[in-house]
Amino acid sequence: MNRNRGVFGVHMGTWKDEDAIRGQLARIMEGISKGHLKPVIDSVWPAKDVAKAHHHIHNRKNTGKVLLHFE
Repeated sequence: MNRNRGVFGVHMGTWKDEDAIRGQLARIMEGISKGHLKPVIDSVWPAKDVAKAHHHIHNRKNTGKVLLHFE
């Protein structure tokens, strides 16, 4: 049997209910720790190269999340 999967995104910065945010983040972290959620990371850029990272995204070169590393 095929697995029926879906992906959706939520901008949690606009949520007003802190308890709801905490609950959702806890569920996300649990899914990651159990291996059910596997974020796809395209690349990691030093924070000083934020313009290059943005250019990478703008040119649609990424196939996953683009992360900034702050040292």
